[in-house]
Amino acid sequence: MSDSDERLEIRIGCTSGVLWVPILSALVTVLLGGPWWAPLSCLAVLVMGYAWAILVTGVLVYFTWGTSWVAVPLVFLAGSTLQRIWYQPWRVRQRGMRWFAAYLRTNRRAHLRRAVKALRRALASASPQDPNRAMFAGNYASALVALHGREDMPQVLDQAERLCRQALAALPAGHPHRVTCLSSLSGVLQARYARDNDRTLLEEIVHVSREAVAAPHDDDEAPAVLSNLGGALLLLYERTASAETLQEGLRVSREALAAAQPGSPYTYGLRGNLNSALLVAYSVDMELAALEEAVQLGRQVVAATPPGSLMADSFPANLANTLVVLFERTRRTELLDEAVELAHDALAECPPDHPERDAFFSTLGRVLLMAAEFGDRPDLADEAVAALREAATIIPARHVKRADRLDDLCAALTTSFTVHRRPDDVTEAVRAGRESLSVAPHDDPGRGLRLARLGRALEARYDHNGDPADLAESCRTLATAAETTSAPVTVRVEAARRAAEVHIRAQDHRAALAMAELAVEQIPRVAPRRLGFDDRVQSATGMTGLAATAAEAAIGAGEPGRAVELLEQARGVVLNGMFDLRGDLTELRSRDPGLAGELDDLVRAIERADETPLPADRSREALSELRTRLNRQWDELLARIRAHDGLGDFLLPPPVGRLREQATEGPIACVTTHRTHGSALIVTDDPTSPVIVVDLPQLTREAVDERVAALQHAHRVATEPGAATRRRQAQQDVLRILEWLWDAAAAPVLTALDITGLPADGQWPRIWWCPVGPCVFLPLHAAGRHADGGHDTVIDRVISSYTTTIRALAHARRSRPGPRRRPSALVVSVPDAPGAARLPGATAEAELLGRLPLAPKILHSPGRTAVTDALPHHEIAHFACHGVADTHVPTDSRLLLKDHLDQPLTVSAIGRLRLDRGELAYLSACSTTDTSERHADEAVHVTAAFQLVGYRSVVGTLWPVNDRAAATIAENFYTNLTRAGSTVPDPTAGAPALHHAVHAHRARYPGLPTQWASYIHHGP
Repeated sequence: MSDSDERLEIRIGCTSGVLWVPILSALVTVLLGGPWWAPLSCLAVLVMGYAWAILVTGVLVYFTWGTSWVAVPLVFLAGSTLQRIWYQPWRVRQRGMRWFAAYLRTNRRAHLRRAVKALRRALASASPQDPNRAMFAGNYASALVALHGREDMPQVLDQAERLCRQALAALPAGHPHRVTCLSSLSGVLQARYARDNDRTLLEEIVHVSREAVAAPHDDDEAPAVLSNLGGALLLLYERTASAETLQEGLRVSREALAAAQPGSPYTYGLRGNLNSALLVAYSVDMELAALEEAVQLGRQVVAATPPGSLMADSFPANLANTLVVLFERTRRTELLDEAVELAHDALAECPPDHPERDAFFSTLGRVLLMAAEFGDRPDLADEAVAALREAATIIPARHVKRADRLDDLCAALTTSFTVHRRPDDVTEAVRAGRESLSVAPHDDPGRGLRLARLGRALEARYDHNGDPADLAESCRTLATAAETTSAPVTVRVEAARRAAEVHIRAQDHRAALAMAELAVEQIPRVAPRRLGFDDRVQSATGMTGLAATAAEAAIGAGEPGRAVELLEQARGVVLNGMFDLRGDLTELRSRDPGLAGELDDLVRAIERADETPLPADRSREALSELRTRLNRQWDELLARIRAHDGLGDFLLPPPVGRLREQATEGPIACVTTHRTHGSALIVTDDPTSPVIVVDLPQLTREAVDERVAALQHAHRVATEPGAATRRRQAQQDVLRILEWLWDAAAAPVLTALDITGLPADGQWPRIWWCPVGPCVFLPLHAAGRHADGGHDTVIDRVISSYTTTIRALAHARRSRPGPRRRPSALVVSVPDAPGAARLPGATAEAELLGRLPLAPKILHSPGRTAVTDALPHHEIAHFACHGVADTHVPTDSRLLLKDHLDQPLTVSAIGRLRLDRGELAYLSACSTTDTSERHADEAVHVTAAFQLVGYRSVVGTLWPVNDRAAATIAENFYTNLTRAGSTVPDPTAGAPALHHAVHAHRARYPGLPTQWASYIHHGP
């Protein structure tokens, strides 16, 4: 239809509603004896152009002059004039935009249809010379896009695109209406991309959006055009995974929100867009601040969105997705409960005929799946599958998100199979996973995750049917996922770890080792220095289980030395990075003092940038850019240092030949558990055979998990008020666990070292335990048959110490500058921390330490600043206070001082200290070495933090300790350290001092293992 035909149609449509007026008037005129032709002739007045209408009216007045019927043509002319004013294009456009705004407020389809009709009239009634015609075209196109989004009408997109392109072709550069047409065209193209999944549209979408931002526009148009560009950039990022594109999209989305006028009704929509951008940014950078900001914005949007408005269902769904991600980070179950409720509410609000209803089912399904997997709600697996199956069923075949829907369904069905063991679930999971890969474009960054999920489904099907073909295909699929360079690094690491596990099941340990090494190679990208300390720690949880898998693969491949090397590289990643910053630079200074000075300056700059909370004068983006720049300088400086002769391995992971140097004073036993058995890798100083492998068949992963859970329950019951019978039973349970641990791990290790009896001539051998994964929760030093009264116990045969990694032990043994001083001691006693139970033993500890030849400085109930100011001036630090292990956010684990509610002495706060004089820290507090299973290999706890900042030896606890027992053991420890008060304390004797103090308490209270088995020594 031509423009002229369309305008005629609209004009006739505008008058069709009043055609009955002249017809009825003709009938009335006949009945009154007047000329019937007069009112009928007035049809021309209504239909013809205005000039012809005036001419016809003049003729009719001439023929009716002198009669009362002369009023008829005049009345019709007046009515025609009013009607033409009412249907002026600008006025019609205004009414259409009001209907469109009403649709956005109410989400009522009738309002949208009225808006489309009015805007179509405005465009059709405007002449080609109308200066506003291009704007009318842009408005109409935007309404058509909304109509397509509501009713899935692809044909209107073609019309909308044609109108926008025609309007833009007619407008010169710099015309004020170009921004409207460009923004509308961007919206049209985004809708087409969602429908057709055509990547070629993305570049044009971004180009058009940029042109709209650059075009002249009013201030009130800025938020919309900026938001369009931000959304376009996020679409491009999803396809290209370009970090620069993502950062620009985030920046533009912030600018869009900042440009909105206060009180603007569209502010909540802009916040929603920024929420989406932040969520994507978090998935890349893992910065908790970005995720928390996304949650805050999501809550604001949900609270501000009027009920029944267009996005009243979408924004709660978006918030549910964001809360699920925050739950993954923090494991706070209340977040998951809130997300489930929001997802249910969003689906209930979504109209049954909504074209994007699949997205609401998808959100609900993913939230329920997370609750089923990690929220201790396995019963929700079926509901999650049903929701995701519906999402995959109703989404259009060519929709850009179809592959995602099928991929989520594959994951849910695999989880359902693990819960219910229904064969149909895993069969459908494999089918959905394969279909997801077939419909996704080959350049899709999500391809790696799809392959990984399909590989997991195939492995699950192998668990059911034992078909070697499924196991072989799982190996290939997971390996391909691990080698997909466009996939996020966390996906690649987990896929490689899983591939190694499947290859181990297939008895192909060489291939398993290759996959494990591929995963370990990615570690520097998992927790890069451009992140803050807390974020690096959380990012490292993406490698949970990798160390044990890598060790198992290397042992199976006959390379125990390589197993130890991989254990070192895959554990304590963040702490090892901190050790690099605070390492011994003696050799570098001797070779090139200038480079050593540069490194010192750079380290100080990196540590300043790592400070939290965020300084008030820096935005998060600016701080991230600073860290990125410093990280780049770090890499460049290391390359220059390693170019020097003799420094080629500077700060590189040490080979086993160097690691064994730390075993000169005693062996280091790395104890790990796997699916079918455990292993001990004993590092000795034997250059010909530095690693002894001890098979531990009883130390299966299932057995370890059961004992850890039982141990945690037992020590909790043993310290809670209640029936004495239950407390005695809990102590017996702990003794049985220690007996099992002796048989399963400790005895085989000591036997392999030929330590089979009591020490001869009082010469106690030393051993360093280096547990891996869930083994960190087992008191290996206390294993044995204590109830028998014999000597089949670790504590009766060796002096035990612990180390998080062998590199951590090397760090603790590093040389110190300057002459050795007479040690001075600081005692921090806090018996009355606000909000915590009173600790009378803390006061008693301070008093007894004051009587020993420590000459301590005692701080009674100090705040954090007083403690951190005093610590650098003392070699020995003793804390008698409450300790809290935060298993959700281990960097928030803390010692409770007087001001802990406002300024807690957390792991993060401790880690910012540099205590070059530190020799010995004694933490007489609860659970200072406790952490969560996800963080076990990172060893992020208070004990490790004190060793990181400079203390060679640290005494900590595995679980809560009895107040009176704590005072007794502390007194015996310092009595041993000072040789019954006859000498000044020897900080290097911390391990034997603790050993004998615990040994004495065990001898007195053998039936109360929770009192003495909790104490451990870290360091040389």
